[in-house]
Amino acid sequence: MERQGRSWDIWLGLLLSAAALVFGAVGLGSGLRGIASSTTWYWAALVLGLSSGAVLIDELRGHMAEAMERRDAWLGTILLLGALATGVVGFILGITDRAHASTWLTTAAILAVLAMTALVDELRRLRHGGVDLTFTYAAVFGALGLVMGAFGFILGLMDYAASPTWLWAAGISSVVALGAQFAAEHRAALNAEIAAQPPRPTTPGHGTVS
Repeated sequence: MERQGRSWDIWLGLLLSAAALVFGAVGLGSGLRGIASSTTWYWAALVLGLSSGAVLIDELRGHMAEAMERRDAWLGTILLLGALATGVVGFILGITDRAHASTWLTTAAILAVLAMTALVDELRRLRHGGVDLTFTYAAVFGALGLVMGAFGFILGLMDYAASPTWLWAAGISSVVALGAQFAAEHRAALNAEIAAQPPRPTTPGHGTVS
């Protein structure tokens, strides 16, 4: 049953990826014809593509998660569901030419990036464990992205002009956090590879044999 559940994650990730491709193609066609809703299709494609990555990372993480703490898994899942929900609302608002569509869609993209960040972090912990400076760096920028995104979202719904500024800042902070998490995973993998190498043989009076 566990393996079957994981296969559903793979198919869901591929489905979201295919949907992102279709939405992007529609956005391109709409843009070339000068249709105003093309931006809505582009944003929706971005959210779907990021969500696809988060689902596939979660599938990879799931093979090792049974015996481990699942805090980051729950956080990543909540953020992913939030991204899809806000993306649906934003897409409907954009297609129907209603207000606040960009606020909802931008927030959805931020949440999708943060979902990937949380899931990459748990994948690193499951594989290697430990906390280092890069993880702390990622956690700080991830938290900043979440707080600034929430603030920008509220300002957007209240029609404050500063909303896009906060949302862009949140988006950049979230992407920085994701990059730092990938760096932390890469560093942990390299350290594990070095630690797994057998020690070099030594000879009396000559030190290590190279």
